[in-house]
Amino acid sequence: MDTIRDMTIRILEDAPLSDQADRYDHTELAAEAMKHPGRWVTDVDENVPSVTSTHIREGRLAAYRPAGSFAVRRKTVEGKQRFDVRFLGV
Repeated sequence: MDTIRDMTIRILEDAPLSDQADRYDHTELAAEAMKHPGRWVTDVDENVPSVTSTHIREGRLAAYRPAGSFAVRRKTVEGKQRFDVRFLGV
């Protein structure tokens, strides 16, 4: 099992739900994952839509292209949505 090191955690607060798609820039998280191929990089945001995991996996978000380049897992931790992203090097 991988040990999570060099973990990036960002908590975004007070963002209106209607702005979810526009307010979140995945570039930083994807870039951090690409610096550490094969390691999980974590982000915590209580307002992340559940469809985000699918969008990351399928490369629908520009930062995670081409499709299949990133693995993602999603959890609820202390009532907040957490998703971990791992660059696969594809």
